[in-house]
This record gives sequence, structure tokens and C-alpha cells, in this order.
Amino acid sequence: MQKRIHRFQRILKTRQQERDLVQAELVRKQKEEEQLVGRIQQVHQEKECALADFCRVRTEPLSPQTLWYERQNLDQLERILSDSRERLDVCRQGIEETKHQLLERHRNVRILEQYIERLEQLRQKGDLLAEQNLMDEISSQRFLFHQQEG
Repeated sequence: MQKRIHRFQRILKTRQQERDLVQAELVRKQKEEEQLVGRIQQVHQEKECALADFCRVRTEPLSPQTLWYERQNLDQLERILSDSRERLDVCRQGIEETKHQLLERHRNVRILEQYIERLEQLRQKGDLLAEQNLMDEISSQRFLFHQQEG
């Protein structure tokens, strides 16, 4: 029984390590999400400033080339925003998948812990029963010994 318990404890340790790896992956993805959100906010602010600058009334006339560069800058910022939002969506989807994996790993660990606990209880009951049988045997032998003497 002890070998069986030990074998399942090794399996439990492996499952706990798997769970810990998935948990570390979740933390990494959440940090990536934070960075993407920060980047989106930063680019959005840059775009708002560039748009305000583009729409601002100027006292000096602007050359077509300057207008074209400003418009290209706005378009580039919009592309960066769009790409960042797509990456954020993919990242959030990955976070959800990782959370699901973590939940499954946690359930597996909990099931094994409960099973090992039941095995331990069975072993203890068996040990107590064996001890009780031994005590009964000793008592019987003493009784018979005292009967033979008396």
C-alpha cells in the first residue's frame, strides 16, 4: 500500500509542476496584455496629438508635401493601433485558454490529492486493524499461558 501511495505522490508532484508551469504561462500572458494595453494607450494619445496638430488652424500655409507627411503619420498610427488591438484580442483569447488549462490542471491535482488522502486513510485503517489483531493474539496467548499455569 505504501508503494502505491508513493507512486501516486510522484504523479501528484508531476501534476503540480505542470500546474505551476501553466500558472507561470498565465502570468506571462497577463504581463503581455498589460504591455499591449499600455502601448495602445500611448499610440492612441500620439494619434490624438497628431490629429489635433493636423486640424489646427495655422497662420502659415502648409506645403502639400507637409500635409502628405502628416496624413501618412496619422495613417501609420492608425495601423499600429489596429495591429495592437488585434494582438491584444489574440492575447486575451490566449489568457482565457490558459485559465481554462489552469483550472483543469488544478482539478487534476485536487483529485489526486483526495485519492492519496483516501489511500492514506485506508493504510491507517489497515495498520490499526493489524495492530489490533496483534494485540488480540498477544492477549489470547497470555490468557492461554495463564490457564496452563493455573
